[in-house]
Amino acid sequence: MPQVAHHAPSLLTLDWLNQNAMRNFGSRMGALEALTHIIFKKDRFTQDLPSSTLVDIFTRAGGLKYNNQLLTADQDVGELPNGEHLRTTIALLSAQDDSKETTGLIEAMPEEFLAVTFAFIAGTEAARDNRLRELLASSFDTAAAEQSNGVERTELQLLEAKLSQRSRHSLSPEDVLGHLVDDTKGGNLTAGGHEREEIITTLQGRPRETVLTPSNPFPRQFWVAALNSRSATAWALLLEVLVEHPDANPTLLDELLVRKPLYHLHGSHPALRKAIASRWSSASAETKSQILRRIEELTGSPLVNGIYCITPLLTALPETEQPAHLREYAELYRLQGWDPQPNVPTELFPTWLTPDVGEAATYSTIKDGNRTGWIFQK
Repeated sequence: MPQVAHHAPSLLTLDWLNQNAMRNFGSRMGALEALTHIIFKKDRFTQDLPSSTLVDIFTRAGGLKYNNQLLTADQDVGELPNGEHLRTTIALLSAQDDSKETTGLIEAMPEEFLAVTFAFIAGTEAARDNRLRELLASSFDTAAAEQSNGVERTELQLLEAKLSQRSRHSLSPEDVLGHLVDDTKGGNLTAGGHEREEIITTLQGRPRETVLTPSNPFPRQFWVAALNSRSATAWALLLEVLVEHPDANPTLLDELLVRKPLYHLHGSHPALRKAIASRWSSASAETKSQILRRIEELTGSPLVNGIYCITPLLTALPETEQPAHLREYAELYRLQGWDPQPNVPTELFPTWLTPDVGEAATYSTIKDGNRTGWIFQK
């Protein structure tokens, strides 16, 4: 199959690949490798390649199936032996092999294969939503029991209870994420397997290569694909890249800053804080109003411990523009002698960042340097 695609790239060859891609494991591997040859030589075709056929070959040969905009393992096929190798190394979903006359699928056809990639990342983590709901229910039940046991509580505990009760249960995961799946995993973004790590590395690297070139369409293509996907990771990755050069694409960065889901994702707050600080003086009155609304909504977040997330984000604003009714949340830090502006990196999801619901905060010195910050433990 790869040899035919290399020497005779044509729509007829593409149709032949589509018909024979699922005969056995060898044909799957051959079809995926052949796909990269076809796409590499797409400029030789007198008409546009049918993107739906290309995506169909990749998903079916890769043992994947769409379900409600999520791409998961095809249950009729089962887990393919060495399926990760097929999708990332043979089909080059996440990389480009400079030693061959082939190109990575995301690099060659970003509009089509960014969508595939985001659907795959979200699909592999979709089951996490159900586990999260169970955790939230358990956390709220435990908190309610602790509040009614009559034990004398400290000033800090009383303040935590007071602030938490203001908005407890006011928002659901669907309220803050909409159609998105929280596929950020709440920890190291690349945790969860070799395939995920390779794909995420590519998704982090490609926008970085293009963000400083205003005429390059890739950042906007990335955002359009992210908007049309169900992957929260896609949104968070773009924020991470844009905040490194906030003046390079300010319009796109402002679009992200007003989006509710980003404020409720694990580990996104350092990047959000830096982005808000860099854009605040230039942002429109409407953008500022929406950012403040997003920060205040954290009081009822079902995904992060919002009462501890408000003050660090507010410190990105001039003190004169910080809403007076939100300043009480700074008491949580004062009572514990914490700095609400720790010098922590903005890369996504280092383990000491945004806490889960039901977690308590403890101050810690990070050992890999002189930085100090906060970590959150059960």
